[in-house]
Amino acid sequence: MFRQVGHEVGERIAQIHAGHGVDVRCGTSVERLVGAADRVTHVALSEGTCLPADLVVIAIGSVPAVGWLAESGLHLTDGVDCNRYCLATPEIAAAGDVASWAHDDLGQIRMEHRTNATEQAMTAARNLLGQRIPFRPIPYFWSDQYGTKLQVFGRTGPDLAFRRLIDHAKTDVWCGVYLTGDRIVGALAWSMPFAARTLRSAVANQARLSDLIEYLSGQVPSSRPERGFQRVRGSSP
Repeated sequence: MFRQVGHEVGERIAQIHAGHGVDVRCGTSVERLVGAADRVTHVALSEGTCLPADLVVIAIGSVPAVGWLAESGLHLTDGVDCNRYCLATPEIAAAGDVASWAHDDLGQIRMEHRTNATEQAMTAARNLLGQRIPFRPIPYFWSDQYGTKLQVFGRTGPDLAFRRLIDHAKTDVWCGVYLTGDRIVGALAWSMPFAARTLRSAVANQARLSDLIEYLSGQVPSSRPERGFQRVRGSSP
């Protein structure tokens, strides 16, 4: 997941899977499937390794299915191109995974998250009915990795500096932010749902890193030590 959350978080996720018995192999690819009697028996990797396999699950991503719109006259690049109101034309709107729209802050983007599909559909419907509401969501997704819950807001990825901010005293609970200069453009909560609202607000306002650290330093609960924080710290980007 380093393309979604960056190298530091991606490595931590890989460690979780390895700790649950998953053999994670990066930097290689599947060369071919080997089988007999219409059944897969092995997976041959590009590095020369041949792994035994009873079942193969292929997850290679997706692309917008817009071929059926090729002769429609709509502008199609990465999905259906829309303006800031989710409109491809004055009378045609697109929403969800297939829609690429002009986000006022993030430029032309397309998102494949359930929450985005729900919010974008509501905005697109209102604009089809005559309103003019720019669609400016804070991108959000969540993922459960075994017992760990990830909540991610805003812009993330390996092209941004990442700063880990909070460590729980006893358990693997922390958060971090993604930065452009000293401005927060993305955030991640690692099994830390009670901080999600604060992190989302920081992303929405592109708060300064120093301001968020100061705010979080004053939020250390004293009556609930099991949910308290040990200290606020920064790691190297």
